Amino acid sequence: MGKCPNCNQWESLIEEKLVETGRKVSGLSVGGLGGEREVPQPIDQVAMSENSRIETGIGEFDRVLG
Repeated sequence: MGKCPNCNQWESLIEEKLVETGRKVSGLSVGGLGGEREVPQPIDQVAMSENSRIETGIGEFDRVLG
């Protein structure tokens, strides 16, 4: 980058290397939000639900978002 986005100073950035501590946290799901993990299912066994859509009044935008 060269320029700090916070203080706007040039050549003030320093490379820092991250070091793994070896500490692992169990029970975290993808994205790190925690909770229970879901078991993968074949696509033909996924339960479908109909959700009502909110229309914006912009036809093309509604079409793109489904």
